[in-house]
Amino acid sequence: MTARPKHSAMPAPAWVGEALEGQPALMTVPEVCSTIRTSRRNLYRLIASARLESLKQTEGGSSRLLIPRESVERYLLALAGAR
Repeated sequence: MTARPKHSAMPAPAWVGEALEGQPALMTVPEVCSTIRTSRRNLYRLIASARLESLKQTEGGSSRLLIPRESVERYLLALAGAR
């Protein structure tokens, strides 16, 4: 009796790479909204539910929210089922 592999990772769909092509390592809220085609409100829900990772920049008196490109890529791969 031969053992079956537990999970074979599906290759990442080409559109994931295309969607993130040219994006900076740390993306702004408008950049992510445009990339994943969602509203600002839904993006904040994804961050609150920990489906997307975020960093808050507080130096200089501003509070700018930045999202790592890798986090957006993981989210898109999860949507595509290619974890």
